[in-house]
Amino acid sequence: VIVDDGSTDNTVETVNSFKDQRLRVFRNTSNLGSAFNHNKCIEYAQSPYIKFLHQDDLLHRDCLRSQADILDRNPSVGLVFSSSYAINEHDYILYKRTPPFSYGIISKGEILNKYFFQLDYNFIGEPSVGMIRKSVLCNNCLFECDWRSSDIELWTRINFCHPSFYINKPLTYIRKHSGQSYFYKRDN
Repeated sequence: VIVDDGSTDNTVETVNSFKDQRLRVFRNTSNLGSAFNHNKCIEYAQSPYIKFLHQDDLLHRDCLRSQADILDRNPSVGLVFSSSYAINEHDYILYKRTPPFSYGIISKGEILNKYFFQLDYNFIGEPSVGMIRKSVLCNNCLFECDWRSSDIELWTRINFCHPSFYINKPLTYIRKHSGQSYFYKRDN
């Protein structure tokens, strides 16, 4: 599922040039912003698992398989995420980002209990680092559009009701550059 949120480049034309029936392309009539657009992606998705990939981020070749395997083997887990690399516009690794967890299951409610006073800092990572079980997103458990860091708010809310799982291997490459709508400084 590709949801174009009012891009000014040739995103839709480029995607439409691929003749692959698995690709479903949607275009918002106006720019909704990140959180609203993430919710549109969830609405259009038909898979039991949701994996976001921002247009300038990259996935390690084992990312999808590794995260889906964790969800397949752990039916109670609602979110699986990993460490990541921050990369620049030339794919040069700037640093490794490692969330403050050990490999394995994070108990239900543990994120909120341990890190309540740090929820203004996204210590888990951007949407591209996680894979979510779609069934946990029912009952309006979507990205909260009023939060500056709607992803950490959603990760915390999912973990409040479901265990999470951390993979201590970098499986995503998060692009960092000054042209982003929100430029992230080095996180650790």
